[in-house]
Amino acid sequence: MLDRDADLTTFQRKKSSRSLESKASIHTFFLRDDVSCMTTGRKQTITVRKKKMQKRLLSDTLKNLQRKFASENSDNVSYCLFCACRPFWVVAPTDADRATCQCKTHENLQFMADTLYSHGIVVSKNIEEMVDRTVCATEIKACAYGECVECRLTTHPTLKSATEEIVQVVQWSTERTGEEERKTITLKKEVQSTESELMFQMPSLFSKNSRDWNRTVELFFVSEEEVEAKTEVPALTPIKGTMRMHQVISVLPGHIKYRDISCFCQRQDGPLDCACFDLKVANVNGVPVTPPKQNEETPWRPAAVDSTHIGGWCVIKYDDDVYPGIIMDVEEDSIQVKCMHRNGVNKYFWPRPREDVSWYAEEQLLCLIPEPKALNKRSVQLEKLTWK
Repeated sequence: MLDRDADLTTFQRKKSSRSLESKASIHTFFLRDDVSCMTTGRKQTITVRKKKMQKRLLSDTLKNLQRKFASENSDNVSYCLFCACRPFWVVAPTDADRATCQCKTHENLQFMADTLYSHGIVVSKNIEEMVDRTVCATEIKACAYGECVECRLTTHPTLKSATEEIVQVVQWSTERTGEEERKTITLKKEVQSTESELMFQMPSLFSKNSRDWNRTVELFFVSEEEVEAKTEVPALTPIKGTMRMHQVISVLPGHIKYRDISCFCQRQDGPLDCACFDLKVANVNGVPVTPPKQNEETPWRPAAVDSTHIGGWCVIKYDDDVYPGIIMDVEEDSIQVKCMHRNGVNKYFWPRPREDVSWYAEEQLLCLIPEPKALNKRSVQLEKLTWK
């Protein structure tokens, strides 16, 4: 007999602590900086159930990220559960979100791999798997930079020989619009190429971009008390190549060791300052122990750009084009330049009414130049020696 007064509608499923731990680890995994990057726009937010969060963009597809999560964790998590535990503000990037040069370069490489895979030439269209088949080891710097003698000329294995058949490849391209303002826009377009040309271009692109796939990010928590204790930051000696540093090790106060490739070969023994990958030493409170090399190819190029160069003229390289301009500000490895636009052979003018003022990396500065000579009321001309 059933008790009519008994509450038969209430049922509580027993929660598994293991399931909760797996969901928490997946949630933390998606918020890592090597898995997703945070957007900077004020309007790039997502609101769900009155909870407003800044949008984060995934660095890879969910399939590849699920494989990465499985390789780092012992929990057997299905793909459905992995996708379901994704935070709502972590989304795949759209065409409007791909506004960086890094996205443009890597997406073009992925489009080429997709085309070769659709024509049955390569086994996989996963870029990381294709890189593993063309280099000795992705952890070796010489292999990742295309400097290894063994795998420098190695080509990707194919299912069939590439032909001279014309194929359509989608590529991101930067183009100029307008005659007066000379604006630049980045758009997606279809270009024609042959299968053999794509197979020839892939190895060279691998060596340029494979260095960015194996990255490790370490986070350190700094308390508010420690920040307040350092109210005034002392003047530090700038170190050239800060934007290229991937690993910085502090052994003594005021002394750092750094390199452009991270290495953890001695992590189990304790010290991380092994001599791998040309480890450099610098004293941030004085003169660098390992001074930067002078650039001999451009005699007008200073070894380091500092505040003394503000107000001087220089030449900036952007998207394989050169622009003369005036240095407005200098901050670490970045410089702010007000650039002129070109309207003829060795003829430049100031854009009106909107000035072209942007921040550039120090590596984009080609050289310092004297003030150009005026041709008329609007255009100027560079020195002949500088123009050559």
